[in-house]
Amino acid sequence: MERYSPTRILLVEDSPEDIEIVRRALKEAGMQHELFVARDGFEALEFLFYKGQFERANHPRPDIILLDLNLPRVSGFDVLKVVRRSDDTAMIPVIILSSSITKEDVEEGYRLGANTYIQKEANLVRAISVLGEYWGIFARLPAVA
Repeated sequence: MERYSPTRILLVEDSPEDIEIVRRALKEAGMQHELFVARDGFEALEFLFYKGQFERANHPRPDIILLDLNLPRVSGFDVLKVVRRSDDTAMIPVIILSSSITKEDVEEGYRLGANTYIQKEANLVRAISVLGEYWGIFARLPAVA
């Protein structure tokens, strides 16, 4: 039986409670994953571009980014702008996880290139479960030559 590598997920979130909710949801979804957590936008960018404390890190880039918008130091919108502008990260799927459901925030997230926008309070656990199902199917597809 062929084994697949775990999905590498970067969670950019400053709330310890929300981090724990995502951890539990990923576990309940049965998603084989490796979770990296950045607690603010600045740390996320350092992680993604091997800067600062991650300069000598040996981690691969994530397969998917779960991104909060209201972050210390660098906002989620600014992280998304940088991710989409770089050839190294532009194709990484970004899912915004935010407590904001203002029309302006949702539209801005999509305008900047988010793949989807999930309101945290709506049903975060179900959303992560669907993500696990989707990613599990995606991980089994044959590699493109």
